[in-house]
Amino acid sequence: MDTRSQPSPTGLSIFSLLAIIVTGLIPIWGVLNYGWNAIQIVILFWMETLIAGVFTWLRVRDAERRPGSDQPFRLSGFFLIHYGLFWLVHGVLTWMLVLVVLPDGGWDGAVNATFANQSFWMALIGVGLLATMSHWRDWARPQAWRQADPVAEMARPYARVGALHLAVIGGFWVVSLNGGSHDWVILLCAAKLVIDVAVALWLAGFKVRFEAVR
Repeated sequence: MDTRSQPSPTGLSIFSLLAIIVTGLIPIWGVLNYGWNAIQIVILFWMETLIAGVFTWLRVRDAERRPGSDQPFRLSGFFLIHYGLFWLVHGVLTWMLVLVVLPDGGWDGAVNATFANQSFWMALIGVGLLATMSHWRDWARPQAWRQADPVAEMARPYARVGALHLAVIGGFWVVSLNGGSHDWVILLCAAKLVIDVAVALWLAGFKVRFEAVR
């Protein structure tokens, strides 16, 4: 039996593309069905960056195990510290928006509207499950890490998260100036979805693998 590793497929799989789209539709679902305001959305986006960081750390750690790699887990440790600090700074800015800028903000309102809301936890679990499925199907199961570059994997999330970070910060200033209207919140969620898809396609060289979704 031929045990040689096969070349990793290139491009973005149709499964991952659909997962990105569904993830972007989740906050719109929350606004339309559960009356979410900007507070729940901005906190959900912040938690989504944490999920992205966890799976990127796993990819970097796996890539450092590839045949021929030296000094295993050095980059994954660096990424853990660097991205962790990035996420904390993002969190500080997020909570400044929630507590100071957004309508109906304040600590009591933010906590009660978000962490005591069952629909928020359903949405967060959904985002995590979609990320887990994409990681398993396109990375762990085909052992894509065998030909992956840990440096490239470490840099992968920053383009997306950086663009989203700037878009969310700027967008929520617009939302705050318009009184937190649900129409503006939905527009911001739609803009975030477009950015997510565009950056994912850009990172994949605008190539999509139309393989069977299974």
